[in-house]
Amino acid sequence: MLRASSPGRVVTVRVACLVVVAAAALGPGACRVGPPVADALVAPFPDGAAADRAADGDGPSAACDLLKQNCPNQKTCYPVDGVPGATSCEFTGSAPPTTVCVMSLECDRGEACVLVAESQATMCAILCDPSAVQTGCQGAAPCRLLPGHQAGFCVP
Repeated sequence: MLRASSPGRVVTVRVACLVVVAAAALGPGACRVGPPVADALVAPFPDGAAADRAADGDGPSAACDLLKQNCPNQKTCYPVDGVPGATSCEFTGSAPPTTVCVMSLECDRGEACVLVAESQATMCAILCDPSAVQTGCQGAAPCRLLPGHQAGFCVP
């Protein structure tokens, strides 16, 4: 407790020594705060695909060809959702064509998660080559171009 006085007045001030003693006992690095960590709202799976790419050595910038499916280590080439023209090699999903999806990583090899205007649903669709005579789509199904890519998807 600390007392200070002025003419006609005494002021009492209490000092919280406990905080100072605790910080000194824990050391100089105890009160440091590191860089912010991405949470689920910013990065849906912070320990998922990026860590897998880093572990395999093919890094986050490892581009691939959606039609050739030329990824190493038996991975699948997917379009990066929300980034036109970008691709990445990831573990293969298991959802077959026309399955409702949220992201391309859910879809099987040779598919992407796209909005199909005819059904007003986001679903896994087979990738195709819109510039080829035989696009890769079954029957007379059209092959629509994926934004920013040379590949397209078969309209189910």
